[in-house]
Amino acid sequence: SGVASSMFTDPFDVSSLTELVITFNFIGDSMENNENFFVESSTDSGSWTIEGDYVFGPGTLSNGVAYTDSVPINVPVGASTMRLRIRCDASGNGDRVYIDDVLIEGTNAAPPTPAPTVAVPTNTPTNAAPTLPSLVDIGNTIPPGGLLECQAGK
Repeated sequence: SGVASSMFTDPFDVSSLTELVITFNFIGDSMENNENFFVESSTDSGSWTIEGDYVFGPGTLSNGVAYTDSVPINVPVGASTMRLRIRCDASGNGDRVYIDDVLIEGTNAAPPTPAPTVAVPTNTPTNAAPTLPSLVDIGNTIPPGGLLECQAGK
C-alpha cells in the first residue's frame, strides 16, 4: 500500500463544484481474500479520506472479473482544490488491480433561482422539470489502462 501502490490525479479546481463522481473499470489479479483497494480524496492538500473500499473474496469481488463502478464524492464547502487516488492495499508485490476508463465529473453549484417576473398563464403547466446542475468533465490525469500493483510495505 502507499505511494508505490497508488494512482493519483494532479490537484484540480473544485471551487465551483458541489460533488464529484469518479467512474472506472477494474479487474483484480491475484488478490486474496480480504485484500482490497480504495478510492480516496484529499481536499486542499490535506489528509486522504476513503470514499470507496473494494474487498476481494467470497461473496464480494472475484479475480478475473471485469467490474465498473461509480463513486460519488461530496466537495466540502469552501474547498478550492482536490486530488483523487486509487490505492491498492494487499499482502504482496504480485497482487494487482487493473484500472481503465477513468472518468471524473463534477456537479456545478446551482446558481440562485431568480423570482419570476411575469405571471404564468393558466394554460401553462407549473410542474415543469427543474433546471439541473450541469456536469463538468474534470479531465483525466490517471493514465488509461493503468496497472495498480501492490508493493508490500510501501
